[in-house]
Amino acid sequence: PAGTYAAPSQGKAAALSASAWAGAAAPFTQAVTVQGVTAASNIIVAPAPASLEAYGAAQVRCTEQAANSLTFTCEKVPETNLTVNILIVG
Repeated sequence: PAGTYAAPSQGKAAALSASAWAGAAAPFTQAVTVQGVTAASNIIVAPAPASLEAYGAAQVRCTEQAANSLTFTCEKVPETNLTVNILIVG
């Protein structure tokens, strides 16, 4: 029936700057703007291929979401900027 279909998925990318991590000790955090994300969005987060090794070594993960915002947490501040791919699912 009309109106019962999920919205199309949206692919986004976010940059995590090596100099923007907050905190004096682990865990460190960084919030980034991702237009279209809501607190209730179903999302899939993965590092871009070029960022995979540094992302894993720093134990980066997405830990919080809000309207147009994602917060990432890591155990070790990465030495390089990272790119993260986000899929907002329907």
